[in-house]
This record gives sequence, structure tokens and C-alpha cells, in this order.
Amino acid sequence: MRKHVNRAVAKAKAERLEKGIKLVGRKNVLRQDWNDSPNTREPRRGMFPRVACRNKWARIEALQRNQTFLDLYRAAREDQLSGREALFPAGTWWLCRFAGLKCEGCGATPPAS
Repeated sequence: MRKHVNRAVAKAKAERLEKGIKLVGRKNVLRQDWNDSPNTREPRRGMFPRVACRNKWARIEALQRNQTFLDLYRAAREDQLSGREALFPAGTWWLCRFAGLKCEGCGATPPAS
């Protein structure tokens, strides 16, 4: 077992040296204040993946469907807020069932007021 561990440690050390990665070391870790935090920030808010798909074209198609849905929803919401009759896209069943709004493909009847 010890041979395997030593081999793995040697391999990790070789990779680290090859990439130029330095270790902090035990003394420096113990010297740090327990309450310190990094001075630099990790980059955030780059991508917002909504679709996971191995096939590039299926992913693009799904993203286009999502964008079409959002465009239709925004237009219907704008109509609703401005007092015009709105038809929300399929997939907004809750609005039909509980808010009494018209939705594409919704066979449910809105509750009586």
C-alpha cells in the first residue's frame, strides 16, 4: 500500500512541478490568520446554462425554443399589463388554471370568480 501512495505522491509532485504550481507549505498555513480571506475575486456570472445536451444542434434547437417561449410570454405579459387581451404560450398552465388567463393549448377552465 505504501508503494502505491508514494507512487501517487511522486506523480502529483511531478505534475505540479511541470505546471509550475507551488505549495503553500505547513508553516505558511499555520502562520495565516484564521479570519483572512483572498484579496482577489473569482470571476462570476459568466454563463447561465439552461440546457444540458451532448448534441450541439439539439442544444441550439432547445435554446431557440426557449427564446421563442420567452418572446411570446413577454409579449403576452405586456398585452395583459396594458389591458389588451393576452394569449400566453403553451407551458403556462398555472396562469390558465389559477389566474384565469388564456393560454395556448390549455384545456382547463379558469375558476369562476
